[in-house]
Amino acid sequence: MITRLPKINKLILPGKSFADLSEVVAQIIVEYGTDQVAELTIGIIDPNHKLTRSPIADVGSIITFDGSRWQVGSIEANLTEWGSQIAIRCRDPLAKKLRATYKTSAEKKVAPSNWVARRVKAAGGIVKTQPSSSRGTISQSKSQSVLDVVDDLASELDWSWTSHDGRFYFASRHYAWSGSLGLASWTVTWKTDPASDALAATWTDSDDNTLNRREMELEVTYDAGYRMRPWQRVNSSIPGASGYWLIESVSITHDGITPVMLNVTRPKRPSPKAGSSSRES
Repeated sequence: MITRLPKINKLILPGKSFADLSEVVAQIIVEYGTDQVAELTIGIIDPNHKLTRSPIADVGSIITFDGSRWQVGSIEANLTEWGSQIAIRCRDPLAKKLRATYKTSAEKKVAPSNWVARRVKAAGGIVKTQPSSSRGTISQSKSQSVLDVVDDLASELDWSWTSHDGRFYFASRHYAWSGSLGLASWTVTWKTDPASDALAATWTDSDDNTLNRREMELEVTYDAGYRMRPWQRVNSSIPGASGYWLIESVSITHDGITPVMLNVTRPKRPSPKAGSSSRES
């Protein structure tokens, strides 16, 4: 029998009941990041091919885990004599929809933040952006998705984006680090409080880094970290690394034991290319 994972009763696959999944789901991993589509991977051990013989989920269908919606991108089954190992890989549906939306357009004298906000709202998402000044023309060719244009605009402004839990954020990382997006902050301590202590930390301060003033890799307990998301902040009291840091990526293994892995930074102010402009508080 497989040990039941935390929140397994909050995993909903179309057409499957809790009883179908409670004994066979072996692993749930979520990867969140900056400038990348968030991913959810579900590992299933299927003795005697019971689930393998019946539809598990359709590619493109929506599943729910812990209140968040995910779109199935692929299903892979590795069959053996005793049964199957199945991997269901899912993507953040909002970013996936922006990646799949193609439309030829050209808008003059429009602010990049406004252009992005309209596209995200049209895709059914909630958006928070950094204010930006109007520019010449923002064009989308027939070979470009909305997210392709977002990537181009981010490159021109020296901004970034992240998407999770039905929300899309478009800003400079320095703006997000300042707390101007109004996202949550989490306390991370060192050998003072088991509820908030980091388990391990490695920080780097280097003149050679063109993007960040400082970088740090953190391990925190599952209970402390499973709710953390990119562009939220940690308020650290780690020796030599006290103060606020921006969360760039989060890796969560939902077993209730494995530490949550964080990459956090202190970003430098953006250096936009000639012809672009933004307002930074």
